[in-house]
Amino acid sequence: MVDAGPFPPVATVEWLRSHLGACAIVDCRFRLEDPAAGRRLYDEGHIPGAVSADMDRDLSGPKGPHGGRHPLPDPAVLAAAFGRWGIGPDPTVIVYDDRMFAARCWWLLRYLGHDRVAALDGGLAAWLALPGGWSLPKSRPGPAPFSRPASVPAWRRTWMGCAVERHPARYWATAAPPNATGGARSPSTASRAGSLAR
Repeated sequence: MVDAGPFPPVATVEWLRSHLGACAIVDCRFRLEDPAAGRRLYDEGHIPGAVSADMDRDLSGPKGPHGGRHPLPDPAVLAAAFGRWGIGPDPTVIVYDDRMFAARCWWLLRYLGHDRVAALDGGLAAWLALPGGWSLPKSRPGPAPFSRPASVPAWRRTWMGCAVERHPARYWATAAPPNATGGARSPSTASRAGSLAR
């Protein structure tokens, strides 16, 4: 894993391969233009033992007059979803995708107090580059009690506060997001797919 503090934010595919069965894995693939694509891709193949997380259904709350197209889910509902995926209070969680949505799951787990979570460096492409990386496992983790704090610590709440302060019009849905009209991303926002390390 890449060392960056108390618990590393990224894990290498070599680390994951040597720890299969000892951690929870979440497949976060999603397409804004085709919301059902993530589940189809998951059914076609995924990392052994991974569960599928849907951006619209699992990692976002219902749309309202404010909050944008993917508002934060209710913490209790989110915690129940984590529990269904077999994420208890102790295991390491590895999240991955082929674009950028694993970062959302990583952030939400941290937001609810589960700090043992890392994104797969290089995403699914890095895993598929391993010999025998593709798999359709027959079993998945069983449910586990996910424990969340009674209240979100102040330092975690500031993460959302920073997002609102930096882009208030976008957060409150009074301005369209940059890709609403198919515009290109600026060079300053470009990142390597599936990676939080670069």
